[in-house]
Amino acid sequence: MAKRKGAKNNFAKREAQNPEPSRRRVGQALEDNEQGVRLKVVRVFAYLVLLFTVTQVLGFYTGLFITKDAQQNEVIGSLQVVSQPEQPVSVLYIFFYVLLGALVMFLLVRYYKGDLLFILIEFAVVSFSSSIVFYALLKPFLLQTELSMAAAMRWGLPSGSSSPRSLG
Repeated sequence: MAKRKGAKNNFAKREAQNPEPSRRRVGQALEDNEQGVRLKVVRVFAYLVLLFTVTQVLGFYTGLFITKDAQQNEVIGSLQVVSQPEQPVSVLYIFFYVLLGALVMFLLVRYYKGDLLFILIEFAVVSFSSSIVFYALLKPFLLQTELSMAAAMRWGLPSGSSSPRSLG
């Protein structure tokens, strides 16, 4: 123990005589910290790019599957928004439909001051969209459309532990 105290005192004496090495160590520590922060930022960015890519691939697959299934399956085909999807006018219909939805959301955000409506909208959006993705993933394995739809709707609903009230 005495050696340590002596070594500590010697270190303190050397630092007092020449403070330059201490400054270099502090500067090196700051550079190491900056590199660590940069590495963390790069990792987070890479993770976000990976999530974005997986989401895009999953959405692309779902869109292709639903479009193909709508041509062969009467139940899914009856859920089409436009009656003649090959007509160019149907693009305008969908465009104005999306604009109307955006306008409604803008007005809600601007003038509605409560939380319940936004919680319900979030619940509906997440449930509906995840049910569509789960249907596209399950349908190749479950040949019955109704069974695939029921399982997809159940898996699309959030469980009780992830409800907005338990998170807040």
